[in-house]
Amino acid sequence: MKFRYLGAGLLASTLLLTACGQGDKSEDTKSESKSDSGSKSDGSGFSNSSKKEDNSSNSSSESKSENHSDSDSEKENSKSSSSENEDTNSPQYLAKVWAAALPAYRDTGRGQFDDMKITHYDVSGNVLNPYNADNSIKFPEGTQMLSGSPTAAGLVTYSNNGDGTINVYNVPSHFHDPRWLESNSFSQSESERIMNNPKVVKLYDGNQSALDAIASKIEEGGHNSQDIVYHNSEESQADRGDSDSSSDDSSSDDSSSSEEVTRENVIDKVEEYEGHNLDTSKYTYKEPEQKGDGSWGFSFDDKEGNLAGSYIVDPDGHVTEYDADGNEV
Repeated sequence: MKFRYLGAGLLASTLLLTACGQGDKSEDTKSESKSDSGSKSDGSGFSNSSKKEDNSSNSSSESKSENHSDSDSEKENSKSSSSENEDTNSPQYLAKVWAAALPAYRDTGRGQFDDMKITHYDVSGNVLNPYNADNSIKFPEGTQMLSGSPTAAGLVTYSNNGDGTINVYNVPSHFHDPRWLESNSFSQSESERIMNNPKVVKLYDGNQSALDAIASKIEEGGHNSQDIVYHNSEESQADRGDSDSSSDDSSSDDSSSSEEVTRENVIDKVEEYEGHNLDTSKYTYKEPEQKGDGSWGFSFDDKEGNLAGSYIVDPDGHVTEYDADGNEV
């Protein structure tokens, strides 16, 4: 009988312990279920929900960055499209070309010459060195020129790229180096070097008041006609005949000596006398003034404002240079 009671007691204890164990497992299962439905840990110390927030933040930043980049790209594309659609013969466009190639005009648009003029020419097919045409090359189709008057105001030979930039060719305004006329190989190689090595310059689109001032000085000259000289070509000389050549030279000399000196060409006379363009990077040249005897004169200062010298151009074109003390040079 005692054994029956003992067996019954053991059975009851076993059942009780089993029930408690199942209860603990149920609680663990519920806890894990809650954890799964919330934030799971991946062992890194951060919950997946934090990672999702970080990823969302990163995505937002990347999206903003991409939008900003797209906006900048759209602005650049808009500028490029505007440049492509702009009338390349309009005074405003030509003013941008002038200021791009000659930065000295970006402040006021006047440079050093209040009464300058700028003439726009199409020089397609013209010879780069007209004084030795047989040993030079022709400008390709689309080559343009902006020629300042007086000559010291500047000269820009260029072509449009259609993307807001231009090719600027370093064509001399005067061919004072005797090799241009006397050396066939120099004239040919130098012409090719100039045209094969343009400087790519972005159109200037800054100081609008300066651009307006430049645009007001521009006039259209159409296609530029050239006076071609076959300086070293025996074949061309024979075609024209020696007598015709001599007659032309004589006529040219007479025309040059009888040319009236004016405000527009007095600088040209001085540059012919000097054999090179006036150095506006080193000196500041005053406006030419006509004297009572018909001659023209102007002085020039160094960049510190000190008088450096002056020129007098007689009515017949004869140039006399004076130093800062007034002594003839």
